[in-house]
Amino acid sequence: MQGVPGRKAERLRILLPASSDWAVPFGSYADVAEQADAPGSGPGGAQTPWEFESPHPHHLSLYPFLLWFRIYGGKKVINLIECFKRECVRTDFSASGKDEALRKIAEIATHCDILASCGKERIYRALKAREDIGSTAFGGGIAIPHCALEEIDRFVVGLLIAPEGVEFKSSDGEPTHLITFIIGPQDQRNEHVTLLSAISRVLNEPDAVKELLSTNNTQALAESFLRHHRGHIPHQDRERCLFHVIVQEEGVFNDIVKIFSSTVEGDISIIESQNAGHYLDRIPMFAAFWSEHETGFCRIILAVVDKAMCNDVVRRINLTVKDLEQRSGVLVTVQELMLVRGRLDF
Repeated sequence: MQGVPGRKAERLRILLPASSDWAVPFGSYADVAEQADAPGSGPGGAQTPWEFESPHPHHLSLYPFLLWFRIYGGKKVINLIECFKRECVRTDFSASGKDEALRKIAEIATHCDILASCGKERIYRALKAREDIGSTAFGGGIAIPHCALEEIDRFVVGLLIAPEGVEFKSSDGEPTHLITFIIGPQDQRNEHVTLLSAISRVLNEPDAVKELLSTNNTQALAESFLRHHRGHIPHQDRERCLFHVIVQEEGVFNDIVKIFSSTVEGDISIIESQNAGHYLDRIPMFAAFWSEHETGFCRIILAVVDKAMCNDVVRRINLTVKDLEQRSGVLVTVQELMLVRGRLDF
């Protein structure tokens, strides 16, 4: 880092509370920050030292960054780019069936140092246990098998192309050609779900999938996947909107939730509610109009979404509901937000 001519760069040491889960956010000062150790590793485990090397005559220029750091909370956000392991990328994957595919995925995963000591049999059993709950092949030739292990503290993401297709028991019954797998720590559920959502955002783009499937070089495949992911990395100054989706039709509820789970990064909440008829039925004047059955299912989905993605989300909800304007049972409203602070866990 270049300093002010004739002046030696100084270092500013800051102690942060061990209870905070700090991470350097995207920002103009991110390149001057260096984390020493994990939270709680300072003297007595009480504080975490952070050091900033300042090329300026004084450290006041760093205060805006520190203020931003405090306002936005510096929450740890899982990074797909760091979790993506090039040694776990293949363009010639093949298997005679789902079980063999899981065994081969486990073997490929052990090529990463993080998983080398776990052993392929241990990984295979964990992947199979997850598949026994329900297939992770959600159709369209795509599958995202994943599992959690107690033995590791970091995530491993791999990408496999199966030119001939693999019978993975997908929801549409079609062979699977694109497999992205995730193996992560058992105690990091929110991060695991965030990775699933980040990968889903890439694989929900038909052009991205088409490009990935047409690539026959592992290096080019890795670069293509990461390039499409970077296109989804949010900027801190982005405009965002709040969706209210009121769903009275239980049959489409899960499909709408899937749309948001692949669009937002944890900023989503679901409220169990009641239709107005549930209360109007108790008023003598209106009591004859509703039965107990008719005042049943009602859920409200609240989600913070990038403004640039709002039209796409509405389009996908309309395709799911099939004629949103004319059909009763689903109501979508969108509001622009002036201020957004904080994050929600899945």
